[in-house]
Amino acid sequence: MVNEKISKSENKKCLPVWAIVLIVVGGLLVLVGLFLLAVRGYFRLPVSDYYRNSEATFYIPGTNEGFIAQGIADDTKGNHFFVTGYMKNGSASPVYVVDKESGKLKKTVFAQTEDGSDFNGHCGGIEVYGDYVYIAGSADCCLYVCRYNDVMNAEDGGKVKLIGKVDLKVSDDDKVRVSFVTKTEEGLIAGEFYRAGNYDTLESHWYKTAAGDQNKAMAVLVKFSETGEFGVEDAPSAALSLPDQVQGLCVLGNSLYISTSYGPAFSTIYRYDINAAKTDEKVTLLGKELPLYVFDSASQKSAKKIAPMSEELIAVDGKLYIMCESASDKYIFGKFTSSERCYATKVEFFD
Repeated sequence: MVNEKISKSENKKCLPVWAIVLIVVGGLLVLVGLFLLAVRGYFRLPVSDYYRNSEATFYIPGTNEGFIAQGIADDTKGNHFFVTGYMKNGSASPVYVVDKESGKLKKTVFAQTEDGSDFNGHCGGIEVYGDYVYIAGSADCCLYVCRYNDVMNAEDGGKVKLIGKVDLKVSDDDKVRVSFVTKTEEGLIAGEFYRAGNYDTLESHWYKTAAGDQNKAMAVLVKFSETGEFGVEDAPSAALSLPDQVQGLCVLGNSLYISTSYGPAFSTIYRYDINAAKTDEKVTLLGKELPLYVFDSASQKSAKKIAPMSEELIAVDGKLYIMCESASDKYIFGKFTSSERCYATKVEFFD
């Protein structure tokens, strides 16, 4: 009887190794697929109305090559978008020139400092106006400047020299760290980003609003000037009190749109009434007494939740084009949520 049982067990067939490996690999692929679907659903479903009202436009250049997107500008003179940011490995920061109509990358140029070394700044914002291109100088508290024609005449992969800066620092106790920049009909608005602990601002910039809000960031308006160095006046003409975690802003008519975000949390686009933000108060900033605009709950008209990691935004043809850094090689998850493209959203969605 014992021998008979042994004989029967020996006759049982086992699965070949290749079949076992195939089953295991197949199971793992299914799990990975389910995980990626869960990631996509987690980041897209809560803001599905945003995607329904948006158009996926051009692919953000360099997304799979270590580039972390930050700024966008509308080059109305040449019908291009200018895109900037920084590289994950700390190499020279690129400026991408994208054809507005086709959405194709036209060229990549790299800024050089005045001494000829590569510029590898954060480049949190970019703007184009007249003869100049302005790049947010972050902790250097300035807007770096290069010539528009130098960018447009450079070869793909070429270098463009920074020719100077719009300085927004009077002293260590009176300065604006420039995280973003936008243009209005009057001039350039350049401002700072506040987040407690890792992106603190000067306490002199903190402002308790009449509505009871605590704003802890400032921006300044520097007017355009035909005779001023680099196309702007040498001192600001107005101050803007801003909420936390502002990545960018733009002006359309009497509305100011602000993009706020940090980390993988959902971003928010706020719309403010500029007339309602104007006050009779003045603040001393950058050595001057400036009229103050306050963007708080009293002047806020709407708030819309959108995809995480929104950056700078611009208004073009009735749509807000919003940059996003989540699909970069630094953060990765946006590669699975279709965030490798710049989305253009009808302005009415944010009303």
